[in-house]
Amino acid sequence: MTPLLTPKEVAAILRRPVYSIYELVKCRKILAVRDGRHYKFRAEDVEAYIQSNLLKPTQPLQNKVKITRHDSNELRDRNGK
Repeated sequence: MTPLLTPKEVAAILRRPVYSIYELVKCRKILAVRDGRHYKFRAEDVEAYIQSNLLKPTQPLQNKVKITRHDSNELRDRNGK
């Protein structure tokens, strides 16, 4: 059985203030174990939270027309605005 982490330890791992860890628990975005009045966290649950919040790389724009400021002004003039 892996040791449980305290909110302070989780905050250090995520580089966030401790109060935000309690907010994550309240919003049910991270799993926690209740030990009386205290919350404890499994390391694998913290890792799952990190993995679920990774940003996926986006595909580069290909064959897309980019509208420049000049083009948008021209379109505005055509529409009479």
